[in-house]
Amino acid sequence: GGASKLFDETLDVLKESIGEDLIQGGQYMQGLMAFSALAYNPEKTETTIFFGRNHDLGRDQKKFLQLFKDTEKMADFSKIGQLQEYIISKFDTFKQDIVESNKLKISRRVEETVDVLQEELDRHLILQKKIKYELDSSHQIVEGVIQEFKNSLFNKWVGELNKILVAIKEEGTVEIRRNYGNNESIGSNIKSIIDKNQNIFKDRLDSIVISEKKDFMQNLENEIRRLNKNIRSVSRNFLVAELGASDVRKLTINIGDIFNSESIFKNMGDFTVFISLGMAIGSIVPVLGTFLGGFLGAFLAAAKKFGEKFSDDYKEKNIKKQQSKFCQDIDDNKDSLILRLGTGSEEQANTLRQELSKHVYPLLNAEYQKMCDVERILIAEIQTISSLKQRIKEKKYGTV
Repeated sequence: GGASKLFDETLDVLKESIGEDLIQGGQYMQGLMAFSALAYNPEKTETTIFFGRNHDLGRDQKKFLQLFKDTEKMADFSKIGQLQEYIISKFDTFKQDIVESNKLKISRRVEETVDVLQEELDRHLILQKKIKYELDSSHQIVEGVIQEFKNSLFNKWVGELNKILVAIKEEGTVEIRRNYGNNESIGSNIKSIIDKNQNIFKDRLDSIVISEKKDFMQNLENEIRRLNKNIRSVSRNFLVAELGASDVRKLTINIGDIFNSESIFKNMGDFTVFISLGMAIGSIVPVLGTFLGGFLGAFLAAAKKFGEKFSDDYKEKNIKKQQSKFCQDIDDNKDSLILRLGTGSEEQANTLRQELSKHVYPLLNAEYQKMCDVERILIAEIQTISSLKQRIKEKKYGTV
């Protein structure tokens, strides 16, 4: 009783654990009844059971013989004949059937492995896209930091220029009044004033550059750390693949290994030194004497006519004219100086871009290439394993 139900339940379990495609149905029989029928010699009316092994078998056999009388009918009822016929039908293709069954198992394992790898590839591509977005955003932010550096540098330079020109005007006008009529002394002293102030101006510009670049380096460091933090927040660990039991491999990739900003800082030594040296500032910062010294000759030549009249009224008027002309000439040169300062700040910004292209961006790109390598490895694995299934499929039945 219940044998049919038990048989169905057994098939269900097998299909679930092995796979329905590997189950061709089933045969079931009454094992004890079949054994009892085959272990009896009807001609000699005696059993072939060895009672020294198990006395219960003999008692069970007697009960079955009492019910059936005929051992052939007993064997048929047990259904051992059907199983025998099925086994005999498989004799000719027995080995091929086993090979083909194993090929099905391998193909199914290949499909499962490809599905796992494809799922991991899809996840990886999503992660890779997010990291690429962070990198692109970071490049834009760094460019914004460079622009901020350039604008701040230019504005502070112009502020220092205004202070220096005011000082030159004040000292120059005093010198014109003090040595009125002595153009040679005025020229010599104003040149000294310009030389002195241009050195002060250059030192101030140098200090501004060093300060601004220190701020830029800190902002750059903060941006790379922000980038690293954002990337780590995208995903810390993810599973690339877990293959079959015959080849148990579990490859876990840590984002810190894929994209490691700490390694970037360790390799930024040259860039840091370059920043601290001030990047050859003297070749970029304009010299005041080049611009203001040139107008002295024309100014002094024009001033001679003011010095030919010595009445107090004319003297005071001429002094003020000379002072006004001196200050106007300085103002006329101011725009040229500001233009050079703008060019200088742009050159400084371009130098930073070049250094980033040499020392920072390649490091960021190298870290990103690790992710692209994982993508290529996964794709290659999927293609290799998929080709295995195709090769199996192309083999003749029962061959490998």
